[in-house]
Amino acid sequence: MRTVAYKFLGDLVLMVHSKANPTDAELRAYFEELRTKDVSSIRVLVFTEGGGLSASQRKELNTVLAGRQQMCAVISDDGLVRGIVTALSWFNRGIKFFPTNAGEEAFKYLKIPSSDYAEVWRQVHSIRSLVDARHEGLGG
Repeated sequence: MRTVAYKFLGDLVLMVHSKANPTDAELRAYFEELRTKDVSSIRVLVFTEGGGLSASQRKELNTVLAGRQQMCAVISDDGLVRGIVTALSWFNRGIKFFPTNAGEEAFKYLKIPSSDYAEVWRQVHSIRSLVDARHEGLGG
């Protein structure tokens, strides 16, 4: 099974990570797809059990963003993930960390309408099934 999976829903990206860090090969398609879009208009909602971007993957993401800001909410209870988000925030002030019990705050941060919450949760759980993880903390 994969360690990361994602889905574009219009201008919202839903991404789920397992406890393991994603490989470069797993992220290649995501980075390539981002290159074809106006990244500053895309919002990203990430759920992770602890998997996060390596230093080289963070560098690649920063290259793709090319100084543009992207709204991103990362939901996790993992301290290392919090550190990764902090490092990414040095280049992208739009990224913010949320603990798993603050999912609704993350949704509000990304300006997801409350009428869409149920569908977003349904999609997240569908994506989760593609990833080698047990996301008991996802809620929804």
